[in-house]
Amino acid sequence: MQHQRKRKHHYIPKFHLNMWKDETGKLLIYQKDGSSKINPKMKHPSQVCFRNDLYTLKKDPFGSAIQVPDYIEEELAKIDNNAAKVIKKIQKNYSLAGLTSKDKQDWATYVNSLLQRSPKRLEALEGMMQSIIREVFDDIKTVYETQNAWEICRKIFNDSNYCENEVRAMLLSVIRDNKWITGLLNFQWQLITLNDHFPYKFILTECPVITIDDGDNISIIALALTPNLLWIALPCSFDGSQDLNDFIKNIIMIYNAKQMATKPNFIISKVLLTNDGFHNYDKIFKDFLRSTVGVEQLHSQAVRG
Repeated sequence: MQHQRKRKHHYIPKFHLNMWKDETGKLLIYQKDGSSKINPKMKHPSQVCFRNDLYTLKKDPFGSAIQVPDYIEEELAKIDNNAAKVIKKIQKNYSLAGLTSKDKQDWATYVNSLLQRSPKRLEALEGMMQSIIREVFDDIKTVYETQNAWEICRKIFNDSNYCENEVRAMLLSVIRDNKWITGLLNFQWQLITLNDHFPYKFILTECPVITIDDGDNISIIALALTPNLLWIALPCSFDGSQDLNDFIKNIIMIYNAKQMATKPNFIISKVLLTNDGFHNYDKIFKDFLRSTVGVEQLHSQAVRG
């Protein structure tokens, strides 16, 4: 039986997006169109956060024959499936206490996958690799005896998928990096829960994992599991004996703001975004998303159905 290729590759998996669905099964998404205007719409999770063939390995003259072009996507699916089970377990009791060592390993791997697998991240790595290759070609070109070789190599590389393939070939090893995973497992993990009446909800963008640095360069990692539930990882040096109220309030405010600061192509929200006392979305849309209208006007443009 011929291997059936899956072309839609989600960089935020559907099980995670499903947490932001409304009663109709759709997501409220604020998205830039071709002219950088914001068009809030209702979309099904299968319609967002994917690119066709994002992780597909393509044929090129420098690689061996690829028997399963979607090997990386299939491995990412395994990581996602494991993470879906962990979220389900966390949601059952709104606690991390019941997580096994394997659960924690699976979750740490998933968090790292979200850091590494986004289109922006892959494009940045491809650009770095292309720069390195250009520098090598420039060195070859300066030597008279190798100028013919430079012409041949330049043509081959320009017609190949070498950089794209190499970045993707390294992706799984980077995601499963034992040093990074072990480091995260040594952090203190906590949950921040917002009750249903709280006016503020967590959002999602294409970069849902954020890191926060304090004055001592100690990183805090955070990821929203649902619009009401935030997972955070704190360094072992964090003093848990202090009053956490201000700290929690700061994390709540910073999580959405840090995602906005990446100038995202879209924002997924469980509720209509309004100026909620934590964020001035009128200003955020104008500053980061280059919108010329405020949130109230945006909502009147929303397409529901």
